[in-house]
Amino acid sequence: MTLLSIASSLKSEEHIPGYIMRLAQDNGFTRIEQLFYQTELSALMHGKGKAFDTACLKFGVHLAHVKLENAVNVKQVRVCPACIAEQGYIKAKWHSLTQYHCSIHHLALIDYCDACQMPLHWNIPLLLARCSNPQCSCPLPLNPSLMSEEDHHYALDW
Repeated sequence: MTLLSIASSLKSEEHIPGYIMRLAQDNGFTRIEQLFYQTELSALMHGKGKAFDTACLKFGVHLAHVKLENAVNVKQVRVCPACIAEQGYIKAKWHSLTQYHCSIHHLALIDYCDACQMPLHWNIPLLLARCSNPQCSCPLPLNPSLMSEEDHHYALDW
């Protein structure tokens, strides 16, 4: 068994993949691949099945009470860099299939790096509001484009 020395708690609005990254970071890892095998990581991110239960037990992670909603995207990362900089975690609601903006900052959520034009991936640099591409690691913009008033109303109507 590979119990972690620091067992952080899941925050009430935190997305499971973001929690996994924060847990790895709290235990001194710089990339989640240093802690989890791909199969364990996939099981933890999808939040279900025997592989999920086994991975939770192996690392002493208590997520049995948490289940991902059906309409949540775990493959694509979408974030509000301003929220991450302020709060230090990734919110589950950003990954709802109908969520495209931050309700606090009224900014469009981002899913790629402006500097390298690569899609963001689930990895620890995101918790520092940085690009997850190891060749880039540029800071993500804390003020990505504001949503137009029309886009904002359209998003609210969903």
